[in-house]
Amino acid sequence: MHTLLLTTIGRRSGKARRTPLIYGRDGARYLIVASKGGSDDATAHTASPQEKARLWPAMTAIWPACDEYQARTRRDIPLVVLTTTTPA
Repeated sequence: MHTLLLTTIGRRSGKARRTPLIYGRDGARYLIVASKGGSDDATAHTASPQEKARLWPAMTAIWPACDEYQARTRRDIPLVVLTTTTPA
């Protein structure tokens, strides 16, 4: 299973926290299902409804439980797309 290690810096504490995330790819872009996020090494945007419709199956192919999570709630679970700001 592909795992992205996302490091964030606490706004108040200044402490680094590393969070493992299951991810997918769309060309040079990384796809994660949102719960926490953000990094100085990438820009992030929430997928538009049309973009999510195209990309969500890539994530459920990697982690089928994403569909179960969505079925448990009335809210739309966001799909966040990370684009690296440095060359791969």
